[in-house]
Amino acid sequence: MAGTARELKPMALPEDRRRVCADMEARRLQVMRHYQIIDTGMEAEFERIVRLARSALGFSVAALSILDGERQWFKARIGLDMCETDRMVSFCTHTIEQSKPLVVPDASVDTRFCTSPLVIGEPYIRFYAGAPLIVPEGAAIGTLFVVDHEPRSPLDARQLAVLEDLAGLAVSALVDRRDRLKREAELEARVAEAEEAARRSADAKQEFLALAGHELRTPLNAIMGFAHLISNQDDPLSNNQVRDYAQSIGDGGGRLLKTIEKLLGFVQCEQGDLKLENEVVAVAPLLGQAVRQMTPEAEAGDVRLEVAPAAADLTVLADRVLLFQMLEQMLSNAIRFSPRGGLVRVSAARHADGAMALVVEDEGEGMDETALRRAMKAFGQAHSGLTRPHEGIGLGLPLTKRLAELHGGSVSLTPISGAGVRAELTLPATRGDPETVRLNAQVDG
Repeated sequence: MAGTARELKPMALPEDRRRVCADMEARRLQVMRHYQIIDTGMEAEFERIVRLARSALGFSVAALSILDGERQWFKARIGLDMCETDRMVSFCTHTIEQSKPLVVPDASVDTRFCTSPLVIGEPYIRFYAGAPLIVPEGAAIGTLFVVDHEPRSPLDARQLAVLEDLAGLAVSALVDRRDRLKREAELEARVAEAEEAARRSADAKQEFLALAGHELRTPLNAIMGFAHLISNQDDPLSNNQVRDYAQSIGDGGGRLLKTIEKLLGFVQCEQGDLKLENEVVAVAPLLGQAVRQMTPEAEAGDVRLEVAPAAADLTVLADRVLLFQMLEQMLSNAIRFSPRGGLVRVSAARHADGAMALVVEDEGEGMDETALRRAMKAFGQAHSGLTRPHEGIGLGLPLTKRLAELHGGSVSLTPISGAGVRAELTLPATRGDPETVRLNAQVDG
């Protein structure tokens, strides 16, 4: 139902009322700016609404105005040459102070407007009828109005209803425009984020190729070098020389094999080709086996390994081979980052929720949050470049993380106060369907 027009009479406001009005105006301006409409170009929706207002109501001038702090700016207009006016002399300033249309039959005799430059000069307004544009936030950010150069009778109920309906269409257009801009901004942000992620990924993969090439060529060069020495030796080699050369060739081959296994393992995880062979695994024997396996590497670096006793009945449902591989990688990482004479501790326990945790702690130089995040990303290492202090292609921990996720678990790295890093592998007490777990791991990654 259409409302009725009412006149506004100026009155002096008490101080507290002025403060309330100032606060309301500040909020109105905030809402208006959120719509990003001021000083924008011509848009067909608003031009169409203005044309409809003029033709449906039978006036020579119609416009859609937006009220800023100091001015009223016309988003769309017809029959009006100016694109903005000072807000202090505008009719629309009065319109936005009410919820229903404002109608001024003859501005030349209305004490609020008779001295306005818009009345005594161009465009010589006499009749004015405007409806506030009240957006969903509850603020009136502008008006839709019609004017005439001659006094006219007040609008009837039908005409007021048409004016309000068209103002409603204008509000809908403003809201649609705001939402579209928001979606476009979000899309642009996502595109920018994706482009940045792609750039970082490309940089990481470029570094990975350099590291992989280095890690593959170094042992291969050693193998070929010692093979060349053996094949080109004129004098028979002593047993000690043969053993030394064979040991060096074996070491190089072992290092090469580990690098290739990590590459293949990571590719299998990424492609979802890795299948779990689930069984109930006793944890204590697994810890002992892993420590024995890593003892030669620890002794070579003068690092001590310490195992906290695990409960004899501590078990976990897992792929035994892959669980051992994860623990071995965590130990290898801790050993490589430990100083000579350092200690690496490994322990296992069950959490209150039934999950099983394998924990490896070292006394190395530690890592900041940036380095910890980098270490968990594929092709990343705590230190980058070929001059990094530790060997590896940056796939050990990411592969361990992927394997844990395939088990429905997780891997976390946290700095230890003082020095060192705590690596924790957590596997759940129960798991869902293996295929579902595999798919979730792919999505999460």
